[in-house]
Amino acid sequence: MKKKISSDTAALIAAIARESRANRTEERREDRGKTIREYLTIVLLLFTLVAVSWQVIEMVRVYEPIRAQAKAMSEQVRVMNSQLETMQNDRRPWIGVTWSIPASIKLIDAENGAWRLPVRLALKNGGDTAARNIDVEFDVDSEFQPTGKNGTCRRAVNVASATRFGPTILPREEKLLDYSITLNPKELARDAAIPQPMMAILVTGCVAYIYADRRSGWTGFRFLVGKPGPKEPGHMKRLDFSGRATELSGLITEVHPTGNLSE
Repeated sequence: MKKKISSDTAALIAAIARESRANRTEERREDRGKTIREYLTIVLLLFTLVAVSWQVIEMVRVYEPIRAQAKAMSEQVRVMNSQLETMQNDRRPWIGVTWSIPASIKLIDAENGAWRLPVRLALKNGGDTAARNIDVEFDVDSEFQPTGKNGTCRRAVNVASATRFGPTILPREEKLLDYSITLNPKELARDAAIPQPMMAILVTGCVAYIYADRRSGWTGFRFLVGKPGPKEPGHMKRLDFSGRATELSGLITEVHPTGNLSE
């Protein structure tokens, strides 16, 4: 025999059923609201993307002529700078170098075999502007070491760039400058790995100077010191640094085959 459900129990079940239906209805309503918000967000993003794309297209359309104009102006500036560089080079100083030595040199240190070689340089400015802060550097080698010291001009340029008190040579002006170079034939022979004391001396020199807005220029030169004689090479006879001589006479110079260089 089945028991009848009491009225209280039936009322409770009905209440639970109504609450469950109400919850499902609320959830469906929230889900619809969430979906609508998501659709609205997507639509808003699409509109934003379209607007940004349009702005980019407009910017490209507007700024393309500006970019072309800027490129053209940049090319004009490059051409003007090139013309200015050419004008400055046309009006820059150019230093020519000639040299002379006495007919004889003297031994100044018998113990170490060192000799003194006086050199007089004639520097002439063939350019249209002044050459300032003149500096001259020398290196000495034997003829068997014809490459010399490639840092000669680098040293001269560094000194000329750093000082403000070097000589100035005006356009078309020529100046005579005297220098004294110490020769040590024993060291030169040892460096060149030649046992004999017969050698011609190779002098490498460089004249550096400043012009315009602290630009630097230089002229390098090389000459051999020896005696007149058979072609050995050229018309030069090697010097004999042996014995107890305190003076070597009859000296001449000869331009080294590398000649003069300038920049």
